[in-house]
Amino acid sequence: MADAVARRRARNGRTIAIDVEQAKAALWRRLFGADLSPALISALCYIDVQERLIKLTNGGWVRDEGDRILASGADQQVVAMLVAAAQAKGWSAVKIWGDEDFVREARRQFEAAGIPVTVIDPPPDCKVEPTEPPPARAPAEIVAEFQRRRASAEARLAEIRSPMAPPPSLVAAREAEQLTNQACSDLRRERNARRHERDAAEAALESAGIFSRGAARRRLNVAQGEFEAAHDAFRDAFNRHAETKATVDQLQKDFDRAERRRRVDRAIDENKAQAEAVFALECEGVASESTEIAAKGREAVEAAARARLAARGGDQTQPDLGAAPEDDASLSTMKL
Repeated sequence: MADAVARRRARNGRTIAIDVEQAKAALWRRLFGADLSPALISALCYIDVQERLIKLTNGGWVRDEGDRILASGADQQVVAMLVAAAQAKGWSAVKIWGDEDFVREARRQFEAAGIPVTVIDPPPDCKVEPTEPPPARAPAEIVAEFQRRRASAEARLAEIRSPMAPPPSLVAAREAEQLTNQACSDLRRERNARRHERDAAEAALESAGIFSRGAARRRLNVAQGEFEAAHDAFRDAFNRHAETKATVDQLQKDFDRAERRRRVDRAIDENKAQAEAVFALECEGVASESTEIAAKGREAVEAAARARLAARGGDQTQPDLGAAPEDDASLSTMKL
């Protein structure tokens, strides 16, 4: 039993490691539009796509600034990242500057990759040779960012799930149905009152004496006429109400059918918004629980969150990492 548990934990550990490596490779492709060798992928610590900052596990870093790339030093892995970035950008030659160790290592690796190197003095706009990457945002700020992302996704999900407002024609038909129903009720009471008056007049005629029968008959005729008029008015109102109700029923069916179609059409958007909310919540949890990961930045938190979701049985919340990067192929030189 213990061996089985150990094997399962080992498999889970390998799955998480593989998922993290895949996430780092996807982020590199998002930056440069090309694949990176497995050895260099393993050397990556995290990638900040917005800042275009690449941090290595050995503490070195590389920043892509479009027409030039800045680096932390002469470390072999750092320079290897520069070479990989230059190849991904399609640069045919590079200009470099830096200390003697950096120039020596950069020249060796670039020339081995078939990219000619020219050593120059630092350009005038390079005020300070960077030695440290930009400071990472505080963990509290990272947590707040994912809280905002989760709130935005949940609001979008609520909007998608909110029922569609009925059309004005259905609202007007419902109001008309209420009015015709009220009119039917009023005319029904009026007809019943006239029926009672007619019945009373019939009873009075039957009990009237010989001298009062004429007046009683006239009263009965008047009561009968009023009853028939009330009955006709009620019948017309009932028919109008029936027609109005049929219109409401048809409009309601059309509205329900449109709402069902709308739900089907928005199912993809609903699933995407729900996945984004779940992913943001997972990232928020990672950033809250691990100050060390949060200090590395948003990309590191997202990679850890994907690994945790994958370990729980499949990551259905991973955002699209396949977007094409900006085209830097027109740049023919690079400054380091």
